Amino acid sequence: MDDLVFSVQVSGRARCAAELARLCTAFGLVPILSPTLSPGTDRYMARCAPPRPEPVPAWEPDG
Repeated sequence: MDDLVFSVQVSGRARCAAELARLCTAFGLVPILSPTLSPGTDRYMARCAPPRPEPVPAWEPDG
């Protein structure tokens, strides 16, 4: 499993959400942390990552 994560940190919640959406759309990422106030910074942080692959079902022979 890859631990690749992208972060956005800006001063406003709406802008953070917009930048998160922009990253997700541009690079096919999925949000993993919605805009959250970062303690001590007065800034909002959000994160996104590549989507996890769907599990492949076990093969079962017919019959």
